[in-house]
Formats: sequence, structure tokens, C-alpha cells
Amino acid sequence: MILLNERLKTNHGYICLIASQIVSNLGDWLDFLALISLLGLQWRVTPLQMMICMMSMTIPAIILGPFFGVLVDRLDRKQCMIYSDLIRAIIIIGIIFSTQLWNLYVLLFFKSTFSAIFFAAKNGKLKEVVSDTDMSQAITVSSMIENFTKIIGPFISGIILVYLGTLAAFYVDAISFLLSALLLLAVPKSNRQHNFDHKETIPSFLCQFKDGVLYISNSKLLLFGCLTISFVMFIMQIIDTQLVIFLRDITNLPSDLIGNCMGASGVGMLVMSWYLNVQSSDINQRISLLQGTIILAVSILALVEIRAISTNLWLLYLFPFFLAGLAMTQIIVPFQIVLQKETPNILIGRVNTTFNSTISLASTMGIFLGGVFVNQFGSYIIFLLAGYSLLVFGLIIYIITRNSSQG
Repeated sequence: MILLNERLKTNHGYICLIASQIVSNLGDWLDFLALISLLGLQWRVTPLQMMICMMSMTIPAIILGPFFGVLVDRLDRKQCMIYSDLIRAIIIIGIIFSTQLWNLYVLLFFKSTFSAIFFAAKNGKLKEVVSDTDMSQAITVSSMIENFTKIIGPFISGIILVYLGTLAAFYVDAISFLLSALLLLAVPKSNRQHNFDHKETIPSFLCQFKDGVLYISNSKLLLFGCLTISFVMFIMQIIDTQLVIFLRDITNLPSDLIGNCMGASGVGMLVMSWYLNVQSSDINQRISLLQGTIILAVSILALVEIRAISTNLWLLYLFPFFLAGLAMTQIIVPFQIVLQKETPNILIGRVNTTFNSTISLASTMGIFLGGVFVNQFGSYIIFLLAGYSLLVFGLIIYIITRNSSQG
């Protein structure tokens, strides 16, 4: 059950943002699974071509994300979100009529570009419509919705793909962007002054871009969170991209095991989001990061142990993924809360995108190195090393946290 206090229940702007998020997140799952079906089953792409597609979707957030943060801090965030939804709907229609792979690369790049603009504007708009007093609950509820759609989204997408086909899933996704844009029309206009100057010099623009980097580097808590979450995401992406290889040699396991594991992860995320929502006023970010890192390490090592005994009891494989879902939410959400609370409204866009770009860069490095390491050493060794690396990292966090509390 999602618990909203009376202020958030009557906050029209926040309710409209949440409604838009529900529609958009469900559409994203349709988009992702339809794309995997199109590339893997219909176009029969090679692993290299699949990697290029994935890179097309991550590069904009890494390279252009911080610049988008500057833009949305200077423009009307509501309009940025609406235009991003409309343009993404058009791009999805373009994907439907694509006949060559290079067309798809370009379209995915631009879709990711406008997604980065949308989420930068959304985080800024959340800062406008929600007070700092209610920010913890607002973010945890948003996280609960995101994780709930991770559970129900693949189910809905599977039904559409089976009964209506891949193209129908893309059409539904395009409609979801249009519906999201309609919901955003009801979001209140901004009262802040927009100061975008088309004649502004590039050095001035770059100076504002650096504001996001400097703000994070000057905040010990934000810098600590940014670096530690980036390391965790780096390790997780090394093994996430090789999960199929890690599990595929086990005999007599159901063909839908990966889907069930993702669902278990989503349930874990939803449970932890609910817990953080209830405890929103009593969250210690450093302790939460420590606990989440240790639980994540345990989940990976448990998966390795289950894999080692080659058991056919597939239900056992769901438990590590449930733990991983708990851990990832406990690691990320508390720092999203403190970032929103501590960052001034005028800087929120560029700080958010700098934070996300750093994490995206670490994740992309993990995706690349995961393939190299597993090919060289095997998936079992890499998963084992990942688990112990996070245990050691958790110990480092404990030492830092203890010294900080003593100081």
C-alpha cells in the first residue's frame, strides 16, 4: 500500500507527475521488450550489433546528460517534458518503419537523448512542486511505482507481444508517450524566471555546466554517494550483462527463469521502497548504503553457491534476486532523496544529470568489461569476484562511516 500524507494527496502537481510516470514507465517496458524481440528474433542481430544498440541508448546520458541539465535549469521544465514525450512518440513510430539497422541506431540515440532531457526536467519539476519536508516520501513513492511497473510491465508486454505482435507493442508505447504528455498539461506552470539567452557564449554555458560538478564535489555526502553508487553499478553491470551465460548451462531449468528472476528483483525493490517510504524521516544515508552493499554482496555469493551445486530447484534462484532488489533500492533511493533535498532549485537539473552521467559512465564500462572478463576467465569466477569485491567495498564503507560518526 502506498502511503501519502495529506499534503501530497492534495498536491495536484505531484499527482499529475506521478500519473505521467506510471504511464511512461509501463510504456518503457513495452519499448524494451519489443526492441529485444525485434532485434533478437526477427532481425537476428549479432552480439556486436546488440552491443551497439545498447551503447546507442547509453551514450547520450553519459556525454550529453550534464548539458541537458543546464538547459532544463534555464527553460520551462514542464514544456521540456511535454515536448520530449511528443518527440519520443514520433521516434517510436520511426522505429516501426525502420528497415535497416543503422536507422535503428540513430533513432535509439535520439530517443535516449530526449529521455535524458525528460528525466532531468522531471527531477527539477519535482523540486518545484514538492517541499523539502515531503521530498523523502515523494521520492520513495516514485520509486515504488517504478518498481511496481517493473513487475507488472513485463507481464502486460508479454501478452501484447504474444497476441498482437511486436509492432503493436511499439504502437502502444507511442500512445503511452502521448498520454503522458496529456497528463503533464495539468501540471502547474513554473513561477521561476527562465533566463535562456540564444546569444549566450559557449564559455558561459560551459561555466554553468561545471556548476553541477562543483556542487557535488563540494558536498562530502553527495560526492561520497556519487562515487560509491558508481562503483556498485560498475560491478553490477559486469555481471548483469552476463547473467544468461551464467545460468544457461544449468539443465532442466524453466525457459522463463530469467523473467521470473527479474520479477523477484522487482518484488524486492517494491518491498524496500515501501519500507523506505514508512521510514522516510529516519533514514541514515551512509548506513543505508553500507547495509545495501553487504546485502548485495550476499545475494551474488548466494547465487554463485546455488549455481555451484547445480540444483534444479529453480525457486532457489529467485531468493538471491529478491535480495538484490532490496539492496539496490536501499543503496540508490536514500541518496536520491538527499540529492533532491540539498540541491537548490536553480541547480537541480545540472546536479541530477551530472550524478546520473557519472553512474551511466560506470555502468557502460561495466557492460564492456563484463564481456571481456567473462570471455577470458568464465562467468563463475567473475560472479565470485564480484561478490567478494562488494564485501570488501562494504568494509571500506563501514570504516568511513565509523570514522565519520566518531569525527
